[in-house]
Amino acid sequence: MKRATGILMVMLAGLWVTPAVQAATGPEAVATISLGSYLLAWLFPVGVALVLVGISEGWSISDVAAMMPLALALAVVTELLSGFGLHYGGAVLGAEWQPFGEGWGLVGLAGMLPTAELLAGEAAAGALLYDLPLLTVALLPPLVVLRARRLTWLRYAVALAAGAVLYPVAGNWVDGGGWLQHLGLTLGLGAGFIDAGRLSLPLVTTLATLGVALALPRTEFSADEMPELRPAYLPLHVLLGSVLAWIGWLALTQRGGLDLAAILVNLWAVAGAVLLAAFYGWLARGAVEPGLIGRGLLAGLIVTSAVGANLSALSAFGLGGLAGLALAPLIYVFDRSLRLREQSGLLALLGVLTVVALLLPGIASQSSGVLAGHAPMQLYAQLLGLAALVVWGGVLPWALAVLGRSLAMLPQRLAERAAQEQLRLEERRAAASLPAQADAPAGSPGDDVGDDGPEPAAAPDELVSKP
Repeated sequence: MKRATGILMVMLAGLWVTPAVQAATGPEAVATISLGSYLLAWLFPVGVALVLVGISEGWSISDVAAMMPLALALAVVTELLSGFGLHYGGAVLGAEWQPFGEGWGLVGLAGMLPTAELLAGEAAAGALLYDLPLLTVALLPPLVVLRARRLTWLRYAVALAAGAVLYPVAGNWVDGGGWLQHLGLTLGLGAGFIDAGRLSLPLVTTLATLGVALALPRTEFSADEMPELRPAYLPLHVLLGSVLAWIGWLALTQRGGLDLAAILVNLWAVAGAVLLAAFYGWLARGAVEPGLIGRGLLAGLIVTSAVGANLSALSAFGLGGLAGLALAPLIYVFDRSLRLREQSGLLALLGVLTVVALLLPGIASQSSGVLAGHAPMQLYAQLLGLAALVVWGGVLPWALAVLGRSLAMLPQRLAERAAQEQLRLEERRAAASLPAQADAPAGSPGDDVGDDGPEPAAAPDELVSKP
């Protein structure tokens, strides 16, 4: 704990003592940020990993703790292999595949296996570096949730596919010059798909994890097992991790500058989520649950991530409170109803609450929401974007997992069917070889044979006729 606090203080000091450097903080702009700001952005994956460790059961704590550096390593590998090119090939390098015309970009076509000369440019290197913390968080769901499956290699395969294909393609659509970003120009739907917090990208990998998990055998629970609010095994890890994740997320989304209005909106949402999560824990257990409070802080962070500063303080507090209050029931749904006990809180946070957050720009935003009196065009853009992300990130991996499982089990099913056919054939042969005594008569139809056998022969005297 002391070591983590010391590291945090060093990073906070870096905001003022480190020199400013020029780096691209996104695909469209180059901003002046300090080295300390970039280091603080890495607190986002570190904090999320600490929360996951804190809510893990005793036997899995060490395994979950090892997933953070593995997620970082896989993020670097997939970003350099194909992620950077598929994601930012259009916005940074100007090579976007637009098969249906201007504004309908589907994927970047340049920057795969980026060379040293390419990364020497400020725009390319900055975009790649800026994306790594978020990609690391996005790779945690498959690595953590799928850890208890029988196929130990499955979580690494899903993480590689998510980092190399699913995440960068969705990122291209959302903020890399793709079609969701330009829905306002192509279809006249508001300002296009809005996601100020960029949490739609971890949503894609979370949906992929959920789809694969639903396609595989899951844990069975006994009927008499009562639902309960499971406590955090390491509550201090959860609390510290949630605070670090919040600081890192602010550093990641502010992009080197401070949007005070957006920070205040997020603070109101976090306050509402923490208070209502504490109240729910008091109702359920008769005491405040630290693990639920820590996750409630993340719920408040997530629920207003997409709308940015376009939300009133009262609305932000209310939405955060609803998120904190709904967190435990959502965890129960994933835990018991869907039988996904492994890190059900992560699926609730990065899954359901992110979906709600992505709808808010079209519902509650002061500049584009229907509740503020605006036309529903922005809501249509958000719904269309969510539908595309769900199909790409959830339905497609689920279908591939179902197909893969069916193909893997096909030899076993064919062998079982062949064994059943062989057994039936042997039974028929055995039945045909048995004598049918009960169904057939003992003699031929012309024989004068009774039930008691043939009649005895006549005596010799009876054969001679009498006079």
